[in-house]
Amino acid sequence: MNEYEVVICSHPKDFTKLTKVVRMAATYLEPAPNRFNIIVPDFAYSDVYKQRLGMLETALGIPVKFYSDSQVLSQDRSKIKYRKNWIFQQFLTLFNDITDTDYYLDIKSDAIILKPFQVFDKEGNPRLFVSRSEGYKEYYWNFSKKMIGLDQEQDEYSFICDIMMFSKKKIKAMIELSGLESSDEFIEKSIEIIDEESRTWLSEYELYGNYVFKKHSDLYKIKKINRKILGIEDKSWDSQMIFHSMGRCLYEGFEMTALNSWTTEKSEPVAEGEE
Repeated sequence: MNEYEVVICSHPKDFTKLTKVVRMAATYLEPAPNRFNIIVPDFAYSDVYKQRLGMLETALGIPVKFYSDSQVLSQDRSKIKYRKNWIFQQFLTLFNDITDTDYYLDIKSDAIILKPFQVFDKEGNPRLFVSRSEGYKEYYWNFSKKMIGLDQEQDEYSFICDIMMFSKKKIKAMIELSGLESSDEFIEKSIEIIDEESRTWLSEYELYGNYVFKKHSDLYKIKKINRKILGIEDKSWDSQMIFHSMGRCLYEGFEMTALNSWTTEKSEPVAEGEE
């Protein structure tokens, strides 16, 4: 059986959900991961936040370890021209080296698993999770084509679905495909080409999913996720809201929910369901 760890990049806006994200993953991921690794911004990695999240030293007996951004990557995010924090978080997802295993399951810090969730198939191959096709895919394909020479492979679904099983060996091979020698070089070139005007954005899920779909389809098996996205604007999720939203999604038959938080002029909840 393949071993793996979980990596979660989190932000204070999601800290109210983080305990539930980790504990539900510890409950339902099959097989269970060896460890949870949580990366938080430098400014949040203080005694105050560690104390607030101290309950997560273990999750159902599974060790939980915390890192700050700069402990994982030393690159200067100020060089990033577009949506610095969003892009930098994707670099953390792709190029962290904090796991003892080759495979690591990235889970977004607002994504809560509601039912038993198999991450490998019966043959031990990792599942490649997908959802319905997302917007802005042209932007992500432009990045893929410029960085690793792979254009659009399919338009039926999206690899952006809040959860992705990565392999450090496959990421190294993807870097080699780009003609570069290291993750540092890959990051530097990415920063050069990411640009809104040229419609070139990075999605780490679309990039990696596109790569393994094309180059390692014999090792990854497609699995569509039945999830529901719930969003609130201009306020945080409290424990009661989280509890009721989980119950609602479970009652409606979803296996995962994403509890998004946005800061906009609006304040009404929005919801999106995926079949």
